[in-house]
Amino acid sequence: MSKQELIDKTKELILTYHHKSPPREIERVTQGEKGVLATLYFNYPKSICSGDLAIKLQVGTGRIGNALKSLEQKKLIKREIDSLDKRRTLVSLTENGYLKIKTHLDKVNDVLSELIDELGEEKYLEIIDNLNLLILSLNKIYKRKEFVDND
Repeated sequence: MSKQELIDKTKELILTYHHKSPPREIERVTQGEKGVLATLYFNYPKSICSGDLAIKLQVGTGRIGNALKSLEQKKLIKREIDSLDKRRTLVSLTENGYLKIKTHLDKVNDVLSELIDELGEEKYLEIIDNLNLLILSLNKIYKRKEFVDND
């Protein structure tokens, strides 16, 4: 297979599987909202300051504010003023938010477990190692080509 055929095959696979990917389970959340939810999930039941979320996720406070507003409307998070410092807003998952994420992650774990069973552990590990190599190599090339920030 020629290099151009490999490139075309790769783009075809990406487009095909992107459009056939499974539906999102958690209330139609954006990528930014997923980052917020994941951070809160792994800190549950503790609250996190909204400013600290912005730093951790490397986004501006305005973007975090928009994500929090949307997630609060979906009843996945709650915000409250810090009793010790009225300038700080503390954010945590609602019990409903925690259960939705846990249920979603349980489903993901089941799918991955079945995939490992289907492929076998050795083949699965080989694929994961190759995917990791592919992603690291792509990131290096993207940086060289200035597709991404060089931070």
